Amino acid sequence: MITCIRFKCLALAAGLFVSAGSLFAQDSGALLDLLVRKGILNAQEAEDVRADLIRDSNTIPAHAFAGNKSTDRLSVGMRIQTQAVALNTDVKNTSVDPVGVDHAFLRRAYLTLKAGLGGNWSAVFTYDFTGSSYDDAIVAWKPTPDLTFDFGLRKVNVSYEERASSGSIKAIERSAATRYFVEANNGRRLGAASYRIGAFLDGKKDNIGNNVGLVYSAAITNPERADNFTISSATGDSTSNKPALWGNVGLTGKLSNGTYIAGVGAGFLPDQGGAGNTNLGKGFDLSLYSIYTDITAGPFGLMAEYLTANVQGGVSAAVNSHPSGYSSNRAIRSRIRSKRCSATPTSTATAAGSIFPTACGRRPEAAI
Repeated sequence: MITCIRFKCLALAAGLFVSAGSLFAQDSGALLDLLVRKGILNAQEAEDVRADLIRDSNTIPAHAFAGNKSTDRLSVGMRIQTQAVALNTDVKNTSVDPVGVDHAFLRRAYLTLKAGLGGNWSAVFTYDFTGSSYDDAIVAWKPTPDLTFDFGLRKVNVSYEERASSGSIKAIERSAATRYFVEANNGRRLGAASYRIGAFLDGKKDNIGNNVGLVYSAAITNPERADNFTISSATGDSTSNKPALWGNVGLTGKLSNGTYIAGVGAGFLPDQGGAGNTNLGKGFDLSLYSIYTDITAGPFGLMAEYLTANVQGGVSAAVNSHPSGYSSNRAIRSRIRSKRCSATPTSTATAAGSIFPTACGRRPEAAI
């Protein structure tokens, strides 16, 4: 009986020491000495516990503590995507085509830090090491569950496919139409959405009547796209001194076996128009417009968007240009069964007629 009591007390004492962490590891000497004097532990057992506490306090990962009183939580996340491409180009009426690409590469390597700053405040920082660019660098205030204010660098909520997470889009990459309108202006693209630095508002109302919800957003930002170190830390010049304005509104709802969202968005970018990228800051404005929908119904999904723009001086100083384009991405979701693993939902997506098969060689319930 005495032995049983001793080991119960020993287990209790060790549990208390371990749960208290490194603080008890440093200050447990007096308590261990007391347990020895009471006969609960012998000297060797006390030394063993002391060694265990020191070893546990030095184990990696170690305890993390906030640097100030306002930080109440910290989370770390990452995303890694490896991709293989096999691309060839056939140019008509030429004897020599561009060299093909057949290579594997690291497509994305994101590191994300999220911190709670107390109350309704938080911060998010995401960096893409493969692209040497930011994905988010914001401080957020969320006074209610349905309303959020972001301050810093992020994507504007115009161009639905661009704003959607790369893990949420239906195809393996964003469409050529989206990329033309939003990627950096190199003289051939518009750079008319995506990453901006400014103040952003996102809100929603779950039911405005007939089980229909409302989503909305607005932003005032710098006019130029900013995602890398150089541009995001620049103080601007005569080509980017006027703020851009953005807005988006949509309706959401539930179908009998799915959900939908449909909406419109627009952006006004002063001094960002003109032909190519050599006429910025010369009084030519650029306006971007978006109509979009995203529908899921049972195993089927559809994400579609129409984009158009009015580029002042896009053809010449006296003639505007009006580019437009659309994307339509379809998806079929199947439930996979296997004797060796639980049922797992996977996705196949189609884009421009291509089908991307599921992995693992498992048999889907229905043929695709």
